[in-house]
Formats: sequence, structure tokens, C-alpha cells
Amino acid sequence: MTVADRFNKFIEDIKTDKKVQTLTAGIVFFLIAFPSVFAVMANGGSEGGAMGGVGTYNVSDTITNIPFDSGEQEISNGDDFMIDLNTDNIPSGENIVGVVITLTYSENEQGASGIGCLGQSNGADTVSATANKGENMADGSGTNQGGSGEHSVTAEWYNSSLLSGDIEGMSESEINSQLDAGNAGYGDYSFTISVEATTGSAGTGLGCDKPEDTSELVSWNIELISLEYEINRVISEE
Repeated sequence: MTVADRFNKFIEDIKTDKKVQTLTAGIVFFLIAFPSVFAVMANGGSEGGAMGGVGTYNVSDTITNIPFDSGEQEISNGDDFMIDLNTDNIPSGENIVGVVITLTYSENEQGASGIGCLGQSNGADTVSATANKGENMADGSGTNQGGSGEHSVTAEWYNSSLLSGDIEGMSESEINSQLDAGNAGYGDYSFTISVEATTGSAGTGLGCDKPEDTSELVSWNIELISLEYEINRVISEE
């Protein structure tokens, strides 16, 4: 019997013999399913194939601050100063996960006038800032304590806690989804800076006038936060 005859007989058996049909179906199922099962097991149970399943991981990261804008403005007491920016000049491909605005300011109060004014002091002024990127917003205030001051406000849209120590009970894809911002960091940004100036004490003395404090000179520096990272599986030594 030739090979062709044997093949034709096998085909006929498949058509008529239930045992041959069952055996053939089992072989076909095994050939299809086994490579898929093996791939999932090799990737720690992840059905995605390319990423590991639930386990223990840590993250190697590099954070880079990208200059975005800077300037200086005299802001009157009670006024809001607005800054609108966009990322048109920022190269594509950055994983932008946040933005930080740093404010610096000094005392702008005019001292008391008069003869022998003792105990004159400057009032502590409050400078506030709000950073907005879509639905992500952060705000914060600082004071110059009658002298100079500085503070920063940071808005983030990633899970920065994943960068510290081992991560338990998450899959690699879950970790990636909380660190990869995609294009969320591109587009329009808005910032608001406001000043609440407080007048200090005139002190005591002949003809001492109360000092004036009607504004604050505020400098700002705005940076985008770019994150590069690598997810590493922690292999138990047991």
C-alpha cells in the first residue's frame, strides 16, 4: 500500500470511525493549545504574552525635568496672573507624567517713614499657584515671612509610589498602565499665580507712618516631568 493509499484510508476512517475522529480531534487540540499554554506559563501567567503576570517586581527609573517656561512679574495684591502654555515645541516621544512650577519671591514692602521709628516690621505675604493640565490640578501656597520665600507646586498623573521598593500583587501590564502616560502630557497647560500682601507694623516714633505693601515681585520656573522606566521581575532565591 502506497503512502497515498494510506492517507486516503485515513481520511475515510475519519469520516466513518468515531474512535479515529475522537483521536484526531484530541491531537489537533493538543497541537493548538499546548504552545499557547506554554507561552502563558513562560510569561508568568500573563495572557498578553509579552508581559509577565501577577508577581513581584521593581522599577528602574530615570526622571528628567524638561524646561517649559520662566519669567518674572509684579503682581498686585488680590490679583491673579495667568500663564497659558502648550507643548508645541516639546519633542514627541516623551513620557510626560507631571509638571512642576517653582516660585521665588522677596519682600516688596515700603518701609515706614518718620523719625526714630522703632519696632518697624514687614508683614508676611502669601503667594499661591495653581497648575492645571486637563483634569489634573494641583495648588499650593508659600510665604515670605516678611523676607524672601520659595515653594513649588507639582501636578502628576502617574503612580509615583511604584518607583519605591518591590511591588507585590500586580502584573507587569498593570504596572505599565500606571507609569506610561501616553500622550496625556502633551497639549495645553494653564497656571495661576496670586498674591495676598500683608502690611507690617509701623513701629513707634515721631511721625511714623504705616508702611505700604500693595504687590509682590514673583519669579517662576516651569518644568515638565519626563519618566523613563524599566520593569524588572524579582526572582525569589528560595
